[in-house]
Amino acid sequence: MKKLLLSVSLIALSTNTVWAQDFYGYIGATAQINHVDNIVNDPAVGGADNEPFDFNQYGVAGAFGMDFANGFYGQIDFRYQKTDVPSNADDVLHEGSLIALRGGKDFGAYNAGGFIGYVDITGDRVSDNRKMQRVVYGIDGTYAISNSVSLFGELGGIGGPMGDQGTGGDDGIHDAYYAITGLEYALSPALALAGQVGYARGTHDNDRLDLSFAGVAISYQTNVPGLSTYLRADYTNFYQFVEDDGLASTTVQLGLNYAFGAGSASANRLRPLAPYEDWLGYSGGHLE
Repeated sequence: MKKLLLSVSLIALSTNTVWAQDFYGYIGATAQINHVDNIVNDPAVGGADNEPFDFNQYGVAGAFGMDFANGFYGQIDFRYQKTDVPSNADDVLHEGSLIALRGGKDFGAYNAGGFIGYVDITGDRVSDNRKMQRVVYGIDGTYAISNSVSLFGELGGIGGPMGDQGTGGDDGIHDAYYAITGLEYALSPALALAGQVGYARGTHDNDRLDLSFAGVAISYQTNVPGLSTYLRADYTNFYQFVEDDGLASTTVQLGLNYAFGAGSASANRLRPLAPYEDWLGYSGGHLE
């Protein structure tokens, strides 16, 4: 997967100027702090004897796309994340990746699109080879309420366990649906605030699993054309019904993005898809 992502990046960066007017995208890097508490089952990573559990996460992300006639566009999204958790630690995200095909149409004040992607994570100690793979899919869109306020949303699904699940079996959220909605407010041409909420319901370990989350973010466009930075914080609560247990996670992420091409001005195209890797890592790890 890492070789594939590198190849996609190199192809995009080497595209000649003949295509520059239609070609757009972004590349970025992230650093994230994760705090997990209310872990009731697994003292290997948390619980009464070892709680809370904190770890760091680093990643790269990007999208490369093309504009077509009449407002249509198509793009490839990718991201790769790795944590600093020791490789012998049980039941926690070690690394994860997403690659997705997205497409849609700009209608002026609003934008609508769809996507299908593939998520692959290692969620347990490497020696156990506990990998989880999922197909994800959905629709997304943005509506400009005014010059400074926009509404955005994402509706999607997470498929069933597939591929080399290893000893993971039914672990990790699957056969799920989710909804995300939020507002973004531009304080100035360079500074914007955003907030979002979401909900997902699926299956994990032959049990119903619900998760709800909320997040806020602030982004800043630097004086360098295309270069922006952001800071975001998210709180997510997981609840497993039959076993009557759950956990809560708090994440703070700092990101730096470089966007290029006219199409990158459409916020919906470059807005990241749901954090599937984190959802799988937490549910298939800490709750397992």
